[in-house]
Amino acid sequence: QYFHWMGRFLRVLQGRRRIDAFFSCGDAEEQRRFFDNEWTSFAWRQFANVAFSRFVLDRAFHKDHFVYSRETHPAVAIRRAAEHVLRDVPVWDNFYLHYLLKGTYPSDELCPAWLRASSNSTLRGRLDRLTIETGELEKFIFAQPDSSIDCFNFSNIFDWVSVENFNKLMREVVRVSRPG
Repeated sequence: QYFHWMGRFLRVLQGRRRIDAFFSCGDAEEQRRFFDNEWTSFAWRQFANVAFSRFVLDRAFHKDHFVYSRETHPAVAIRRAAEHVLRDVPVWDNFYLHYLLKGTYPSDELCPAWLRASSNSTLRGRLDRLTIETGELEKFIFAQPDSSIDCFNFSNIFDWVSVENFNKLMREVVRVSRPG
């Protein structure tokens, strides 16, 4: 919800024209120039000061969400990461950023694989191979036999995990992963 809230505010703050111009940058250098000269206005800096502040993050996330953050406060890390993505990661094919800033994906094909129109028949034909598991990851992973899982998709679930438990869990992920 935090990132959706940020996206909505950015759409208002930057406006449709500026966001469209941002996505039309032809190469990395043009994108960096655009970010440095057009995007980082006084309004952006004020927005970033608030959106990436300890005050906002402490209210937007559960109090234990960043308990294992060690290097710097997450507000600083998230702002650095956001500015790095906006400045240095190609935006023209970044469907996550497109969704955040425009509220939609660029096309039926430039979106997550599971939403692509071209994937529908493949996914339908493989539904019987999918198993949905809900519950604690640790309990699930530790109960699986060796070399039994083809693919993992971990998002931000490790924000809540100590380094010790993360390492233990990753050893189990390796154990249950099929070769390749």
